[in-house]
Amino acid sequence: IRRQSTGDEGEEVEPMPRRRRSRGGSRSNNDDSTADEGKPSKPKRRRWKSPPREPPSSKAAAASSRNFRPQDERFAMGNYTRYYGYRNPSGQSDDRLKSFPKAIFTGKSCLDIGCNTGQLTLSIARDFKPSEITGVDIDGDLVETAGKNVRHYVALPDLKDREKSVQVKRDFPVSFKLSYGPLVSPFVRPPAQPVAGKSFPMNIAFKKENYVEQGLELACLQKPRYETILALSITKWIHLNWGDDGVKALFHRVFHHLKPGGSFILEPQPFVTYGRKSKLTATTYSNYCQIKLVPKHFEDYLLNQVGFSSVESLPTPKHEAKGFRRPLFLLTKSESNDDYCNLCRPKVASAKKPKRVVRLKADVVKADDEVAVNDSEEPSKPEKDNAAC
Repeated sequence: IRRQSTGDEGEEVEPMPRRRRSRGGSRSNNDDSTADEGKPSKPKRRRWKSPPREPPSSKAAAASSRNFRPQDERFAMGNYTRYYGYRNPSGQSDDRLKSFPKAIFTGKSCLDIGCNTGQLTLSIARDFKPSEITGVDIDGDLVETAGKNVRHYVALPDLKDREKSVQVKRDFPVSFKLSYGPLVSPFVRPPAQPVAGKSFPMNIAFKKENYVEQGLELACLQKPRYETILALSITKWIHLNWGDDGVKALFHRVFHHLKPGGSFILEPQPFVTYGRKSKLTATTYSNYCQIKLVPKHFEDYLLNQVGFSSVESLPTPKHEAKGFRRPLFLLTKSESNDDYCNLCRPKVASAKKPKRVVRLKADVVKADDEVAVNDSEEPSKPEKDNAAC
């Protein structure tokens, strides 16, 4: 409500029109306008427009101009030294072991790709009793730590209660036991190659290896070796560092590495989590912008393009953290498989093209002789023998 001010002589003074501020914060200059006096015009409402989305090619080109932190390159491949400390705090058992069928491990030759410090691999070697199991990782420091962690899983029957019966009390820091193992267990280093048929810890070995370094073309040259292969929480890091070709090379090499009837356990990370780690390096950001084979299409690719016969969903681990509740898939290779995936089968079929057999009837050539020639060549005519003529 506007109040009118009174002058000295009692005359009413017409109030001045009130100035209003525009949305931008500046005063409106509509004092001289004659139309709609006292009612300044309302500013036009500005609608927010999303910036135009850059194509993937321009994003990949702009990756080189971004400022990436050098310290992020250390863990650009997911080689976290405290991964199991976050996943299994307080040394508790891994929830994924309850989802794994024990029958595909007992007495079988196994391979764990991306074993990290080896906690899950060691639990499988000790509790599921495989014939042999090998853990591979791209980080040599993690492989060395996995070899030292064997002593944490060794429990000799005659030494279980020795620590309680020790008369001399030794007060060591808790970090000593966590870093170097308990005092009652001997120092055990796993062999360079697992010994088939031996009990734990002689049935386990760790080695450094980049499983997808050979590429997609050489993946088909892998010979069958294992009956069970695990690839747990590694697809995101392979995707970011080697792109779609790296994931395809992983799937095709695993298929050829398996014996007929073998099993492949896959734990892919959701594509939503890719963006958080895509800007670690220029390589990861460039590959992230060019990804086409997203995790939700992995099942279709493994069945139709690679050649697995069936896929089964395993129970999802019940972890406290939502980020570790990832789906588990069990893929099976057919018993009657000819060890050729759908990528290399057309090449093999063209190389084994059948040849046409032509029978030549002549005096100097026996009727039972056969000459094999290609389809594009004409049958060669026998030479005449002058003496016979």
